Amino acid sequence: MKKLLFLAAIAIGFTACKKDKLEYETAAFEVSCSTCTIAYDNDGDQSTKSVSASFKKDLKLPSNASITVTPKANTTFRFYLTNREVYSIVVTRPTTFRYDYKANTLHDGVNTRSFGAPKSSSSGKETSSTCGATTKEGGRCQRVVKGGGYCWQHK
Repeated sequence: MKKLLFLAAIAIGFTACKKDKLEYETAAFEVSCSTCTIAYDNDGDQSTKSVSASFKKDLKLPSNASITVTPKANTTFRFYLTNREVYSIVVTRPTTFRYDYKANTLHDGVNTRSFGAPKSSSSGKETSSTCGATTKEGGRCQRVVKGGGYCWQHK
């Protein structure tokens, strides 16, 4: 009986001392084109594919993914967090996108997009990100929104 109580106390001690784990959003990318080539390296998951429609890939987390898109015509690159499109761009030249999971940023060689800090399951703080709606000019809205989603103008 004492052994059983001792083992139960140890089990409770281990579970009580667990550190809160950071909870990150899931990430994915999608490329749509008439013909293009995609090469990606996602934590050792490397591949090169010729695409003639659309290709979507979930990123392993944690990830410092590198995605190179080589278009033969205009190609649309979309980036998703938690199944919600947060960034989209028309690629007209070979472009390498780098996603830094820890910083939650996407870099296209010229610009860096920040999608806010990772969510922590231990705090009730909201994360901030950019609106992500497409503007009339075809770019992306740069307004910061709390908790994800769209800004007041694009709701």
